Amino acid sequence: MAKINLTDISSGYTSLSTYNENNSLLESAIENTLSRDGTGPNTMEATLDMNSHRVTNLPDAVANQEPITLAQAASIASVTTPLTQDTVAAVLYPATSAETGAGVTLTDKYELPGNYHRYGATGDGSADDGTAVNAAINQSLQVGGVLPFGRSGATYLCTTWTPIDTTTVVRIGGTGYTLKGPTTQVDFCRPGSSFELAQHVYLEHWLSALERETGDTGTLTNFSIDYGRFTDFTGRVISLERALSNFRLA
Repeated sequence: MAKINLTDISSGYTSLSTYNENNSLLESAIENTLSRDGTGPNTMEATLDMNSHRVTNLPDAVANQEPITLAQAASIASVTTPLTQDTVAAVLYPATSAETGAGVTLTDKYELPGNYHRYGATGDGSADDGTAVNAAINQSLQVGGVLPFGRSGATYLCTTWTPIDTTTVVRIGGTGYTLKGPTTQVDFCRPGSSFELAQHVYLEHWLSALERETGDTGTLTNFSIDYGRFTDFTGRVISLERALSNFRLA
């Protein structure tokens, strides 16, 4: 869509008024552009969308509100290896002591600690994200660990899974995503282990596995509370009915 629409002059009868109207439109349009020489007004009044195009030849930042270049970031972080997103991220977001203690592998180093994607998850509901989710949980159990969390709207399929087996309460954070178990019977956590789910974090395809001891895979009648001490994030024990609201039957 054109940003300015001029009226064609078709005859001399109204040419003067049309000419003046066109001039006014041109003046308004020029006032709404940025000036290369700095002639004012020369400030943005809305978000500037680069549409994936690059801004080049930027100077090094000297004030807090100025953008830094990739080269400047590398210099600040003392990166001497070939400059890539991963090499910069490895210095800016290095493995935490909790991640080192848990022995987890960092795949996407530019993701924050605790994020399943930092450990290789995709969240597409089809790739096996179990190892990544386990890694996020394992680092959270270390001294200095942070809450494991995922992206809203994502589904993390945990085909490969090591059930939670700890006397420490496992807290799972984030919101609006699903941890989906495999089709085979696999425990989300071992008997006696405890976990807490943040609001709108869903466990799917685990329920029948939690009922493994009774062999009842179709109802909630014989659900064993031994497989989880259900509490909210304030530490209050919540009802089984409320706890099960975060479960979905396959």
